[in-house]
Amino acid sequence: MAASFSIANLFFVAFDGINTATGVIIGKSLGSNNLDRALVEKKWMLFGAKVFGFFMTLLGFATVGLVPVVFGRLSLEAQTITKHMVMIIALFMPLWTYVNAQMAISKAGGDTKVCMLVDGGITLVMIPLLLIMGTFTTWSPIIMYVVVKMLDIIKIILAGHELKKNRWVVNLSC
Repeated sequence: MAASFSIANLFFVAFDGINTATGVIIGKSLGSNNLDRALVEKKWMLFGAKVFGFFMTLLGFATVGLVPVVFGRLSLEAQTITKHMVMIIALFMPLWTYVNAQMAISKAGGDTKVCMLVDGGITLVMIPLLLIMGTFTTWSPIIMYVVVKMLDIIKIILAGHELKKNRWVVNLSC
């Protein structure tokens, strides 16, 4: 599984780009008291995150073919696990790019409580869930990873609910 994260970490750099771009674009509008424009830009950023996530999924699947080349010294079983994990991670990229854009929008307007509540709340669910799965199931680490990552759907719902409240839409120049 560790080999798959060597590849996946190349994709995870995208989250920094999403956070930076969102902060700059929306922060500029909020800082110039152009709040209506920031609301429009929120829609752009969320749509862009979906599109970008889709392309990251395609790119992720394309890298599966590189596993035997890059990790040729691993056993065939380890290479198979790596390929499966890269595909799983690639499938989650649209969710992750979207939730990262949601969090970046909230942070751009200073609503960092949303990030703490969403990430912290999910972590409070994730830890007992992992303990339960590890103790009472015979699931493989890959299945447990997928189950835990499915919690990101809840993150998206919670963050979306909080974004609709528009607490992040504030004049930053005051």
